Amino acid sequence: MVVNTKSDFGGAYNNREYGFHYFISPSDSYRASKTFAHEFGHGLLGLGDEYSNGYLLDDKELKSLNLSSVEDPEKIKWRQLLGFRNTYTCRNAYGSKMLVSSYECIMRDTNYQFCEVCRLQGFKRMSQLVKDVDLYVATPEVKEYTGAYSKPSDFTDLETSSYYNYTYNRNDRLLSGNSKSRFNTNMNGKKIELRTVIQNISDKNARQLKFKMWIKHSDGSVATDSSGNPLQTVQTFDIPVWNDKANFWPLGALDHIKSDFNSGLKSCSLIYQIPSDAQLKSGDTVAFQVLDENGNVLADDNTETQRYTTVSIQYKFEDGSEIPNTAGGTFTVPYGTKLDLTPAKTLYDYEFIKVDGLNKPIVSDGTVVTYYYKNKNEE
Repeated sequence: MVVNTKSDFGGAYNNREYGFHYFISPSDSYRASKTFAHEFGHGLLGLGDEYSNGYLLDDKELKSLNLSSVEDPEKIKWRQLLGFRNTYTCRNAYGSKMLVSSYECIMRDTNYQFCEVCRLQGFKRMSQLVKDVDLYVATPEVKEYTGAYSKPSDFTDLETSSYYNYTYNRNDRLLSGNSKSRFNTNMNGKKIELRTVIQNISDKNARQLKFKMWIKHSDGSVATDSSGNPLQTVQTFDIPVWNDKANFWPLGALDHIKSDFNSGLKSCSLIYQIPSDAQLKSGDTVAFQVLDENGNVLADDNTETQRYTTVSIQYKFEDGSEIPNTAGGTFTVPYGTKLDLTPAKTLYDYEFIKVDGLNKPIVSDGTVVTYYYKNKNEE
């Protein structure tokens, strides 16, 4: 429900047993889009507020997708994500017993985006409602690997100050995304780590993904050591099936009761030590790819900074007039995408003739794809 107001508020209420299921967001508040995303997290993704104080009893611990009261990092549900991006278990407020996976999450404060745990759990929830892809691949990151924050015992201090110590350390080692240019000619002999988290959406088929990482010169060539050996590495990761999928909010269920957070989940880490005689140059960066069994690229070093644009679909007659009762639509795609959509051969009583805007890379904003039709009875 979108309320026609500039006031800053929002709300969500779910009681599916009695048919109540809605969330409310303002239309014109300067925070409207953020409020909508937060309430969407409640209403459709099943995420809880991360600003509430209190303590999760055992049954609530099992039901919650994104909250915990388990202080042991070895036992907390999101232990596989610890140290990945901004995932560091901390109290949501001073003295609180409620633990969150990141202090920076829209479910705690709408100044932030969804944290990694909420993204993962939200994707799993949506996968039960909409059949789409069979894998969730979190946006990978590359960092200098020093051993810091690499084991559960590094995450025992739950105070907010320790969370910020972690993020400061992480940002100082980050070599991907907007920090890609931090890689420099002093990296000889140092280790780098490519890491992501992958969730198998299938409860039948295990998957096998390949990670490739290399040092790339500014001209696109691969850097080498003094003997001419390329600075690159490859590793394969086995992704288990989601055995517990039937327990994770199956279609038609009124609520999430309990499920195994780690079923079908794999934390993937590829560590590479740069040779001491590496022939590094100014402008070098770390390049990588995550590929499926067929060689399709699921993510690479440009994924995080990828620009997007919108594409509009229109349906018209040969003379350019609009076909009645066709609203068209708009969707988002990455820059450079080559659209190869298959047009409907018939639309109502009209026959497809031609299409404008397909089969060429999208390199500008406002791209329009127009399908043209004519009456079947026309000669």
